[in-house]
Amino acid sequence: MKNEHKISFAPQVKCDSILIVHVEARRIPLDMLMQGFMTPAERLAIIRAVVAQLEISVQEFSAASVEAEQKEIPEDVVTVVAYQLKTLDLGLYYHQCMLAWFEKFAMELEAELGGELT
Repeated sequence: MKNEHKISFAPQVKCDSILIVHVEARRIPLDMLMQGFMTPAERLAIIRAVVAQLEISVQEFSAASVEAEQKEIPEDVVTVVAYQLKTLDLGLYYHQCMLAWFEKFAMELEAELGGELT
């Protein structure tokens, strides 16, 4: 039976810089996952869920970027909007980088498990 995990990202807390992944109503600090406190199967399932969520985020950021490019910007807010669009661009870039990293990590885990979970 294939395990399906639903995830969401909590905002990073600046004081401890721990990214929290919510998996089926359980809060799992990403550092706990990365320290190996889970079985390989659990680890891979969570990483696959992270990849799925990041794919959605990248699509949403991309759609927002395309929509923003089509908007007419009033002259009195051109500078403000330019920086808001840079923030959008940064968000897209950040999520694309995270997606690429987690996809690579998932492939490494799959190879480590010898394909027994695919």
